[in-house]
Amino acid sequence: MFKFIKVKLNRKKKIYKNIEFLPKIISCVKPYTKFLNDDFAQKYDLVEIILSQIEKSSGYFWIILNNKDEFLGIVYLENFVGDKKHLFSAEITTCFNKKYWGIETKKCGKKFIKYCFKKLKLQKLKAIIYKENFRVKNLLAHLGFEKEAYLRSETICNGKPQDIEIYSIINERK
Repeated sequence: MFKFIKVKLNRKKKIYKNIEFLPKIISCVKPYTKFLNDDFAQKYDLVEIILSQIEKSSGYFWIILNNKDEFLGIVYLENFVGDKKHLFSAEITTCFNKKYWGIETKKCGKKFIKYCFKKLKLQKLKAIIYKENFRVKNLLAHLGFEKEAYLRSETICNGKPQDIEIYSIINERK
């Protein structure tokens, strides 16, 4: 089974919930920055990027632990559509330690999508990925996401124009 532990950060208000996981979050994200960040983000300090993302996603940033309390990875939601009373859709981003790719990510993904649709009452989740990220494409397809858009030369990554793909899954149960 999996546990989703919220991580919250508000430096102005001095709120630091579960921030002790920061070293594990950094070590998880670091190998995949080329899949998570374009050249515009890569020029910034990785720790500051992660801290800013936790702060920006405050309340919607989780670390993932298994039943042995091993750190599997992170998941967060951002770019919400809706208002404080009713969230309609959100963009999902995940990053898993390589050790847990495969069955663990699929099971965890199913559980998290169910949580988003039942508890958060979201109607749609979307994922934005680089077209070369075949592992995430396969995971998204397994979880029921469908390709929604292809954006040519949307950003720059490693000095080259980078295409972006958008995938989504809609909550059919209303």
